[in-house]
Amino acid sequence: MKSFSLLSLLLFSNILLAENRVCLIKNQDVLVSDEVQHKFSFGLEKPGQSTFQNYLIMFFNRSGYIHLIVKDTKSGSKISSQYGKDQKHIALNITPHFRLNCYTDSRFAKMNSLMEENKFDATLADIAELKDYKSNIALKINKTLTFKYNQKLVQKGMRPILFQYGNIYTADDPRDEDKNHCTFQVGIKVNKDIRIYSGTLLKVKEVNVFNNSSKRIVISYSFVDTTAGKKTIENTEYSPLSLECSIRKQDKLTYDLFKKITGERIEIGIKNK
Repeated sequence: MKSFSLLSLLLFSNILLAENRVCLIKNQDVLVSDEVQHKFSFGLEKPGQSTFQNYLIMFFNRSGYIHLIVKDTKSGSKISSQYGKDQKHIALNITPHFRLNCYTDSRFAKMNSLMEENKFDATLADIAELKDYKSNIALKINKTLTFKYNQKLVQKGMRPILFQYGNIYTADDPRDEDKNHCTFQVGIKVNKDIRIYSGTLLKVKEVNVFNNSSKRIVISYSFVDTTAGKKTIENTEYSPLSLECSIRKQDKLTYDLFKKITGERIEIGIKNK
């Protein structure tokens, strides 16, 4: 059985210790942010057990702690861990591709509310030319994006992902620079890979079209309000800076072409608030 990467997030909570948990298993590689592969629940008064592929997942309460056991039924190997009863979020990478997340009922309800808030007010047609849409634009991450820390050809404190017809590149990777491509830049605050998870909504602060080249046109989506000095999202690890698409002048950057370049990893839509 492959080694597990266990991440647990302990948050302050005033909830009742007996609050039930809702558990979801998602494929981190899928291009739909809300696609759940498996769902089950458990409570501190009733042990939980569920099967996903060849894994047996068990939760139970003992000595004031939540105990989690994941057993590979093929190899017989297993991993076990324990958490405080008031822990709101339990997370575990079952495999490099599948991730288990368990939430208290109250937090799960808030997440569902947030998903509703993150829905676009209007979507773009595939034939829509992106240069014609500059107001109330938002981007939604459809697939978790990993910005590699170990890149050489970068500006200090910044790390990019480059998209080119479904493929992803770092700044150091060889690629055909004449082809249409998009570059997503983030500012980093830690010396490690950065992930922006699927379902994340990014409000665009400024849209600019640069047409000063004889061969290419560049459309830039900035997540920084330069006048107010504010960013769409900023946390202790990163802040999104911009997404820029460089397109040959003989081509039109339609929404359909954008989706082909990014491999449908990012959506663009209208978000009024």
